[in-house]
Amino acid sequence: MDKWFRDMFKGELGKYFLTFFDWRKDWTEKEIQFLEGALKKGLILDHCCGVGRLSIPLSSKRQVVGMDLSKYLLVEAKKRGREAGAENLWLVCGDMRHLPLRPNLFDDVMNFWTSFGFFSQEENEVVLKEIVGVLKEKGTFVIDIGNPEWLIINFQDKHWDERDDFYMLVERSFNWENKRNITRWIFIDKKSKKINEITFNHRLYSLQEFKKLYKKLGLAIQEVYGSCLKEPFEQTKSNRLVIIAEKGN
Repeated sequence: MDKWFRDMFKGELGKYFLTFFDWRKDWTEKEIQFLEGALKKGLILDHCCGVGRLSIPLSSKRQVVGMDLSKYLLVEAKKRGREAGAENLWLVCGDMRHLPLRPNLFDDVMNFWTSFGFFSQEENEVVLKEIVGVLKEKGTFVIDIGNPEWLIINFQDKHWDERDDFYMLVERSFNWENKRNITRWIFIDKKSKKINEITFNHRLYSLQEFKKLYKKLGLAIQEVYGSCLKEPFEQTKSNRLVIIAEKGN
């Protein structure tokens, strides 16, 4: 499990996945509005920032550090930030299990679009511990992740999609015992007919599991929603799980 997430966002695969970041543009404005209401007024860490989809607009009013492991995505984020005239944005390359950041530095940390759960259960807990470590006391942590209890009911094992330059085939399996969602992405370039693929192995966490982890690590849950539109979270009806928590019990 220690390789796929390193390869997912680089080279040809990175080029394909950029189209998905851009596809979410319709949601970006809604997510920014939500975050501006949920976060405190201070320094933000965009944990797994990708191409800066959220970091760049947030940095128009706040100081933001965007961190990601993918140098490919960070290069694109730097380019987009420069084009947007972002002056309060700093980009850092780092592994979420070992944050290269000073303790108690951030007023807010955000982790959006299911960017948590890449590792074993023990390492995922380390990721949360690292986040708590860089947060100031009473700092806010916001996470947006897929809801496994919705997925169980609405599971779809296969689908395909078409974009301007490529076809995409997706095959999914779900290990019900350990809640790992295993997704095989196959991209077929229309022009060259070249095939690229990668398998995404990801652990989803229920609200009850987050409650246990948060209590153990010193995060107090403040609000829980079913989306960034602040819809009430419903265990089997909400496809997203959005949690606002504060450091300190």
